Amino acid sequence: MINKKYLIPVIALLVAIWIIPQQIFFGIVIGMALLALLMEIPPNDIVNKVKSLVDKFMR
Repeated sequence: MINKKYLIPVIALLVAIWIIPQQIFFGIVIGMALLALLMEIPPNDIVNKVKSLVDKFMR
């Protein structure tokens, strides 16, 4: 059973991904953040990974 505190963000993210399918990059970032949430990785690790990804895409 999914923890209730994750339920609303998960639904919101799924809706966002469904509404904006062309935003694949954001889907990947959101997916990574979601995975990290479910695995309970410290948030600053997520932030660093997302920042490095964004840096790669912006170059």
